[in-house]
Amino acid sequence: MDGNFASTMDMRMQPCDTIIFLDLPRWLCLYRIVKRRITYHRKSRPDMGEGCDEKLDLRFVSWVWNYRKQKRPDILRKLAELKRKNGSFT
Repeated sequence: MDGNFASTMDMRMQPCDTIIFLDLPRWLCLYRIVKRRITYHRKSRPDMGEGCDEKLDLRFVSWVWNYRKQKRPDILRKLAELKRKNGSFT
């Protein structure tokens, strides 16, 4: 499972027997989005469809900046809830 789509997260987490949550520091995430933007300027990344050029806008930077405060707590709560229901993950 990959992604941050909150609307389908519960559904995608249910069948998992192992979940790895990459809880990376904010500075590293910001560095990587800037690096990715520079590397793929006016190009499509290999993991994106043709014509989907790499872009970096204030909305995305803000989402990354606020992730730990706004999104992370809910994900940690969901993981704890799932662990409580299903027992520990391996």
